[in-house]
Amino acid sequence: MEQKEKTIALVAGCSGGHIIPALTIANNDYSKYKKVFFAKNHNLDKDILAKATLDHTVFISLINVPYKHILLIPKFLFQFAIAFITSFITLFKTRPTKIISTGSYIALPVCLAGKVLQIPIELYELNVEPGLAIKLLSRIATKVHVCFASTQKLFHQVQCTQTNYPVRFQLADKIIDKQPVYKKHQFDPARKTLFILGGSQGSQFLNGLIKQIVEINPAVKTEWQVIHQTGNDTSTDWDSFYSNLKIPAITFSYTNELADYYALSDLIITRAGAGILAEIVFFEKSCIVIPLTTATTHHQKLNASALAKAHPNLFHVLEQDNKMIMKISQQLS
Repeated sequence: MEQKEKTIALVAGCSGGHIIPALTIANNDYSKYKKVFFAKNHNLDKDILAKATLDHTVFISLINVPYKHILLIPKFLFQFAIAFITSFITLFKTRPTKIISTGSYIALPVCLAGKVLQIPIELYELNVEPGLAIKLLSRIATKVHVCFASTQKLFHQVQCTQTNYPVRFQLADKIIDKQPVYKKHQFDPARKTLFILGGSQGSQFLNGLIKQIVEINPAVKTEWQVIHQTGNDTSTDWDSFYSNLKIPAITFSYTNELADYYALSDLIITRAGAGILAEIVFFEKSCIVIPLTTATTHHQKLNASALAKAHPNLFHVLEQDNKMIMKISQQLS
């Protein structure tokens, strides 16, 4: 009797930092399973998943949790109900062996539907500090996987194991001979390569930062070449910006094909998303990390501190303050 092919359900959305690890887990650990992916009805999610090998995708429309906007609560609840019903129907039809989520509030209606259908739920918390969705869902989860030992103690009520971050690259991507890569991208081996990496959505802050650094440090124009992930920043024609300064540069809004760029990099300037930091460790590259800290979250700062402690030879963590520009400029001189 032919054995029925198993199905795995994945849910992640709103950023590459959630979606890419989920895809990596699916490809590495569940390669022979059929894959159903729930994501947000958002252009970034659609662009990333369009290149993935999936059997079925479900895009959910759900506004952000309206913490301070009472008038939006009815809209949120209505969309949440629709998302729950859609998830329930999809899960009932596909009958996955488990649901895997790497976070995002999109996971709430999907995992709740899975709980009603008694489908096991496994969560992956990729940051030092758990996000709200993972905290809430851990109460109904079968298992939680964490990437930092300090995170493990925060999940008492559920089985919790420490695991490595699901990096999307393979050992073969750690290119040893860089000369063909220089030639492929028309870069100069005599120049050092700076990689500005703002995450899947880019970073307006880092975009502004590189402009200031170029203005105050002439060495950048003569000694460096730049790879710059600009995100959706259309306020500047970045190709013209670097061309006018006679700085060899590659600019792009988003791509999954980063292995060459990591290989070429002599120094990376980045925010502190867990995924980027894990990839920097994988490629063993020196970096300047400027964590994003807001009034409501400081998980990037915790990520950076944890990895700087574990890999002091790779990570130089800077606070976002008035002294930061000069400190970076000195490292580029």
